[in-house]
Amino acid sequence: MTRTEATSGANGPARPVGQYHSVEFSIKGLNIPYKFRIHNIDSNPMCVVVKKNSDILPWLKVGGVLNTRYYAKGSAHLGVQRKTAIRDIIADGQGRSRDHFLVSLRILDDPPNPFGWGSIGKMNREAWMEEGRKFYESGHYRKSIDAFSHAINLSPNYPLAYFNRAISWSKLENHQRALDDLRSAARLGFKKAQEYLSSRHVTWLSDP
Repeated sequence: MTRTEATSGANGPARPVGQYHSVEFSIKGLNIPYKFRIHNIDSNPMCVVVKKNSDILPWLKVGGVLNTRYYAKGSAHLGVQRKTAIRDIIADGQGRSRDHFLVSLRILDDPPNPFGWGSIGKMNREAWMEEGRKFYESGHYRKSIDAFSHAINLSPNYPLAYFNRAISWSKLENHQRALDDLRSAARLGFKKAQEYLSSRHVTWLSDP
């Protein structure tokens, strides 16, 4: 179970930052992880908004380093582990956010590569698609899902990545996630996904 804190932006509209949409804190001493949307608010390029009465606030200290998990928009089930420092904690005393704190974050490490080589920042969509196909063909379906998910993070409107990930989910017999990805591919105009959805055999997906 994860607790998600819903907060409004301070001092005007808040905007998601970069490739990540939300961040999850897991702190020893707290029973459940806390998930926050990442914002860009005024001079804070990367921060989260924490309620004054939140159980997690006393555990957050300026200069502290946390093991956090970041999520891209639309990839709630697949996070990336990153080491993060707390740059600043500022009480906001204005408007609707007067009972909140702005917690500024800074990522300290490079994105991890789950495949044990190189840097994921140097790989483009096509490279991730090729990795996904290789892992699929060798029977490493979980790794193929990770690779296709990276391709989706880079190109959220690329239907083939959703379709291929659906096939991998199907191999793991996670038919609900396979169906979700199949529907995403169909919405983006992928004809083969549309054909599968129009049939009664969507769980029996063929190889990509």
